[in-house]
Amino acid sequence: MTIVNRCLIWVHRYVGIPVSLLFVLWFASGIVMMYTGGMPHLTPEERLAALDPLDLSRVRLTPAAAAVRARIPRPPQRAGLLTVMGRPAYRLDDSTVFADTGARLPAADPDAARRVAARFTGAPAAALRYAGLIERPDQWTLVTRAALPAHRFRVADGAATELYVSRRTTEVAMVTTRRTRVLAWLGAIPHWFYLPSLRVDRPLWEAVIVYTSAVGCLVALTGLLLGLTRFRWRRPSDGRPRIPYAGGMRWHYLTGAAFGLVTLTWVFSGLLSVQPFAWTTMRGLDVPADVLSGGPLRLDDFPAFEPAACSAGCSTACTASTSPSGTTAARCGTPD
Repeated sequence: MTIVNRCLIWVHRYVGIPVSLLFVLWFASGIVMMYTGGMPHLTPEERLAALDPLDLSRVRLTPAAAAVRARIPRPPQRAGLLTVMGRPAYRLDDSTVFADTGARLPAADPDAARRVAARFTGAPAAALRYAGLIERPDQWTLVTRAALPAHRFRVADGAATELYVSRRTTEVAMVTTRRTRVLAWLGAIPHWFYLPSLRVDRPLWEAVIVYTSAVGCLVALTGLLLGLTRFRWRRPSDGRPRIPYAGGMRWHYLTGAAFGLVTLTWVFSGLLSVQPFAWTTMRGLDVPADVLSGGPLRLDDFPAFEPAACSAGCSTACTASTSPSGTTAARCGTPD
């Protein structure tokens, strides 16, 4: 046996034993994610369905006038009109300005957040237990860190529901149940290494993903090389089999030869999924955010709302956008 084969066997055996546990973990958790999705999150449809009806007759200010009164320092990239705390309000990027007075939305206290959570769940306020103010991402707010700090509530229901209400926007930012939390622990969390202590440090998290995947690729590659070097390409004259293994090692050789290339590409695709070394975000390839929308959003293009345009609270939310021709328009809609 050559020194090369000895090195390949040593790496494949002693590095592969612990890495194989990761392979099993990634494979099993990936199957769970195929049928259940990733981390718990609120879909746009769920957010829209939870909003209070919008009464345009109470709107007193145009978006531009409200921005001036609230002293918004720069033109927003996104604008929306919705009901907040029972009043119409403009959402201008990260700022919320009431459309009747132009005052900014104050930070929600626990009592106000409890009322929002109660309306969202339909449960009485007494059924919601306050679980504190979350200022740093925990396990379930890693995907909604922009909404922090948030008030956390536990609902006394059969689903063990937990809600996070953003102190800044007074909106429900995250909802989890016992089922979604268990499925996340079986799927997305082990598959993506989605632990708060690791995920909050993105460079460290990416490095862990990249280097563990790289070691996995090394194990798969050494196995494929061993499959080629250990095979007896010339039929032995003494009648020995071409595969120099028996029993369990023979099955290991056969399954590795059959699925080794699939395993290698599978692990390598996981390595590429986090865009290692910023290979897809090279400088010089940046595209301005408004290049496909006809230019920046201009609040002066929005006239005063006509109450007759939406009678009986027909809309739940309105959002602003700019068309490719440069025309800015508002769209109101209700959930299906």
